[in-house]
Amino acid sequence: MRLLFVLPLVALGCSQTPGANDAGTDAAGVDASSDASSDAPVATDSAADANGCTLQAAATLSGTMLGQTLAPKDAVSYETHTTEYEAVVAIADFANACSLGNDYKASSNVLSMVYVSASQPLSAATFDLTKTNVWDAQYAQFDATCNSSQGESSTAGTITIASVDACGIVGSYDLTLGSDHVTGTFTAPNCDNPADGGAGACK
Repeated sequence: MRLLFVLPLVALGCSQTPGANDAGTDAAGVDASSDASSDAPVATDSAADANGCTLQAAATLSGTMLGQTLAPKDAVSYETHTTEYEAVVAIADFANACSLGNDYKASSNVLSMVYVSASQPLSAATFDLTKTNVWDAQYAQFDATCNSSQGESSTAGTITIASVDACGIVGSYDLTLGSDHVTGTFTAPNCDNPADGGAGACK
């Protein structure tokens, strides 16, 4: 089986090497036509001013899922808003996850946390999964042909969002998935515009 949702992972939308004048407009209105040469910090750049982003992907995970240990190599996120507010944080045991686009990574493991709300964008807070239906966590093991016959979903736990903005999502989690229990943290830079769904290739 595939994941219950398509995990569109495309090129990072936030530069990891800020400093260049990217002609973005600062939220503070300090320079209406372009950035200062040193670029303004994330806190004062507008959401469209991607070159102000400095988040570096990082994640930790303690515990096992379906008898396997997921050693994080990347953490990415994306946010969309069409008819609903949606945000996804994915922790993967392979690097350069955003470069996959709509494709799947062979012989990989992914823990994904999915937020969906009809009315509220994601904000900093602690969410108890037994008291809200806006979050779900899913774990999938992909084999050499990118099929996932092994997977599980969260049944309890908490997800804490420390910060969320145009550059990414930072937080922690304490999750029960079936009989498994995992905890950890994530700093997940946003991938650029998510891919548009559909089955991807196996890479």
